[in-house]
Amino acid sequence: IYEHAPFDTWAHAPKVNVPALAVRGETSDLFFRSAGQRLEKKMQNCRFVELDGKGHFFPMEDPEQVIDTVLSFL
Repeated sequence: IYEHAPFDTWAHAPKVNVPALAVRGETSDLFFRSAGQRLEKKMQNCRFVELDGKGHFFPMEDPEQVIDTVLSFL
């Protein structure tokens, strides 16, 4: 996918100063729980939410739950 390995994107997370929502499907094999938890700790105002029983494509699996999750964040 990448011509070059991506640079350290984690170094930028603490610089984000707007509210952020990170959503992960519980069974996703691409976005790891540990990454979401790390993101929540590194960003000043980030909430990490994991959707039970959902995979990486959770917006297609359960769009209503995604809408509810986002609206509760807003």
